[in-house]
Amino acid sequence: METPTWQLICAAVALCACAPLHGAASDLSFQGYSGLLEIPDASVTPEGQLRLHYNNDIESVSALPENRTFDTAENYVVTAGLWDRLEFGGRLANAFVDSRAEGTRRTDLSASFKLRLFDYKWFTAAAGIADFGGEGVKLQARYGVLSANLPWNLMASVGLGTGPDRLDGPFGGVQWQALPFLSLLVDYDAEEANYGIRAGHTFANGVRLSATAAGTSASDLGPSGSITLSIPLSLMRTAPPPPALQDQSSESNSRSATRVSVVPSKSANDNQAEGRAEPPISNLQVFASTDTPRNSLIAWQKRGLLEPLSSGTTERRALEAVEYRYGVPVRESGAKSARWSSQFRRLRAPFEAPVRGELRISPFLRNIVGTETGTFEYSLAADTSARAQLPLGLGGYVTYTGAIAESDGYRDGGPFARRRIESDLKQAALQWAFHPLPGLMGLISHGESRIEEEPYVFTHADFALLLDGGRHRFRFAIGDYTPLDELNLPDRETRIAEYRFLWTKPQLFVELQRGDYFFGDEGTKVEVSRFFGDVNIGLFYQRDDDDNEQAGIAFSIPLTPGGETRVGPVVLSGDPDWRYTLSSTFNTDSGENLVRPTDLLEPLPSYSLVGDVLDRDRAVPAYIIGN
Repeated sequence: METPTWQLICAAVALCACAPLHGAASDLSFQGYSGLLEIPDASVTPEGQLRLHYNNDIESVSALPENRTFDTAENYVVTAGLWDRLEFGGRLANAFVDSRAEGTRRTDLSASFKLRLFDYKWFTAAAGIADFGGEGVKLQARYGVLSANLPWNLMASVGLGTGPDRLDGPFGGVQWQALPFLSLLVDYDAEEANYGIRAGHTFANGVRLSATAAGTSASDLGPSGSITLSIPLSLMRTAPPPPALQDQSSESNSRSATRVSVVPSKSANDNQAEGRAEPPISNLQVFASTDTPRNSLIAWQKRGLLEPLSSGTTERRALEAVEYRYGVPVRESGAKSARWSSQFRRLRAPFEAPVRGELRISPFLRNIVGTETGTFEYSLAADTSARAQLPLGLGGYVTYTGAIAESDGYRDGGPFARRRIESDLKQAALQWAFHPLPGLMGLISHGESRIEEEPYVFTHADFALLLDGGRHRFRFAIGDYTPLDELNLPDRETRIAEYRFLWTKPQLFVELQRGDYFFGDEGTKVEVSRFFGDVNIGLFYQRDDDDNEQAGIAFSIPLTPGGETRVGPVVLSGDPDWRYTLSSTFNTDSGENLVRPTDLLEPLPSYSLVGDVLDRDRAVPAYIIGN
């Protein structure tokens, strides 16, 4: 006799209940923080993970003006696990009336964070704020929440919110992990009850894809759905191929990227004669000429090329690598007795820097997110740079911008048409990079540059003083910009002073900057960022002397998957430091998030001191030793 369907369901439920209890899987809620459906739980986005989320939940934007009249909603969320207890996210909420009819859009661009306070046995506590800071807050919530992992793969969360727009009162919910890939959820958000189902799968590389379908007790709201993609940032790490080893006795090649000299190892008898009990050491010296910014020593170590043998083996290797970047020596690092050492390049060491070339392609994007004119207005182009690198730090480059596409807002007659990217020569400059004393570096650039679509002749001098192996960096930059003769524009100048501290073990950077910027404004910038592999994520805040404030999140990503490509003496690469920021303005008289894309602007050369020569501040001895 055929087994009834309900018996099969009961058997499946009983089998799941008897499985090892790992608790319910955490995901993003419709509100953008980690949680159930409309409420948070005490979990946070895992450290080093990026979550991308979309949902069409109208309930999540019901606190916007004209609530209950919306018939369409769009919510775009990105969150990052900056620490094992800290989650930070950004959210763009759009609501429409009458199927996006003109004049009925309601938009909110907001940020949120959640801090996991403590873990005690089977429960966890957290607190957070959604849509915090500034004048344009519309979906603000402050809350504390307690979550407990219970038997039978249940997780319960209870909390208290103080609103004022969302979570205004007690809230709670339960999530049941019915199957390894399926959860059932129900919650109460201090206003409505919600119920739903969530399915998800984690792939072997750690990427997780999940989807949620939900309903609500509100009679005038229909069902909602969401999709979330979770990406471990370590997957986005790039590593250059190991340098080709070449014996010193072999034929010399002036275009070779590396030179390796092998010193014969001492025999065991020699060691005994000298009264040494240690095993013999073979010395391998690698001179690396790195003309594109790469954190090469760590990459080579992880690929096994420079990894020292343990002290208990019959033979150990003493390795020394001298790195050049853009024609100048930067640091020398070594491995002996399974220990790394590193210091800034000594001037007495032999100098070797072959003539090299580089072709680089990088996207150039101007965009406005979350305005009343549209969800995402953009002007997209591609920057193509050709660079010739000569000895002694001398070099020159040309960068051409080719327009690709733009949205209606950047076309003629649009609100942002003045900032549309045009196809034209972007920069052409000569450069001199130098490292006269250990820890004192500089880059001087002179040429022509288009800044905000206007051409200037520019001179930019950038100096960095690095102390304690690079843990402390003091930067001073001066820029002078003269418009071309036929343009009736004023001369411009920039004067920047900057301090940066490197906390090596978590790869955390704290940066403070103060100066006079391109459009005559003065102000201060603060940024805290962290590396996960080659991906850098940071939070920044800036304020000018007129009390205009901005804050947001920044992503810096290398766009050369799998490492650079070499064709003879020419390197083909993408941008090693492509940066994207998402920010919101504060303290406006209108109470809205105004667009200020040129506040505190410092135009930099296509090849910069910190981003390229110092490899985003990683080409310092402290970074090698600390990792």
